[in-house]
Amino acid sequence: MIDQALVSYLQVYLDFMNGGSELSLEFIEFAINKNNELVGQQKIAPCYFYSALICIQKYPKSNIQTKLKLKIIIKQSLKKLKFWSLEGPMNFLHKYYLLFAEWNRVIGNKDKIITYYDLAIKCASENNYIQEEALANELAAKYFLSINKPMIAKIYMIDAYKGYKSWGALSKVDSISSEYSNLLFDREGSLLLNNINVLELKTENFSLATISFQASSLNLSDLTKAIKTLSIQIELQGLLLAFSSIAFEKSKITKFVSCLKTMVNGC
Repeated sequence: MIDQALVSYLQVYLDFMNGGSELSLEFIEFAINKNNELVGQQKIAPCYFYSALICIQKYPKSNIQTKLKLKIIIKQSLKKLKFWSLEGPMNFLHKYYLLFAEWNRVIGNKDKIITYYDLAIKCASENNYIQEEALANELAAKYFLSINKPMIAKIYMIDAYKGYKSWGALSKVDSISSEYSNLLFDREGSLLLNNINVLELKTENFSLATISFQASSLNLSDLTKAIKTLSIQIELQGLLLAFSSIAFEKSKITKFVSCLKTMVNGC
């Protein structure tokens, strides 16, 4: 029984990592049935988690009848992960946050969606779920690409690349390196790190045209912290205050230049 449950889970996991297939729903239904025979949330939760992520992947392009089946699995998985996270947040909360963010992305409910991606990343990192931290960064990057914010997506995708590489998921590293090379590497083929020195961010009425640093003065974790905080700000005043509070707490920053421009009138 355990062997069948494990094999069925691995089928679901590999199916998700490879982008889903025509047999995805069959894999999922079989895997959930087999894993429900096991005892212990720690053994069952990954199956529900990755099954729901596959369902979310397939949902937008499915017909009405299939969408109903997929929605049942997604809702069931969210309900179970939310309940399990109350008992063991260190193991389940990041899964719930990421699934919640992805489902709301698909159904078009964008309220606080970025916050939930970041919460998933934070919780996974704190509890040493390297592979799921990388996954959360990758999915957040794809979301930012979908809303035309490639410079923010770049930061998340770099973190995803580093996470997958650290975990040893070399096929995944190769996959995102090929598909998102423009986000990850410079013209010489080197991974983009501290050499990110220009950032353009847009709000509804303004854009932060340039934020320039000496590369040796600000490490990647500081820059990532700044950008991820900026990404969830809506009001321009809050955006600037958020960035300034992060930037100036680092005593080694030697250059800070910003230029504001309206989207209509230019700089």
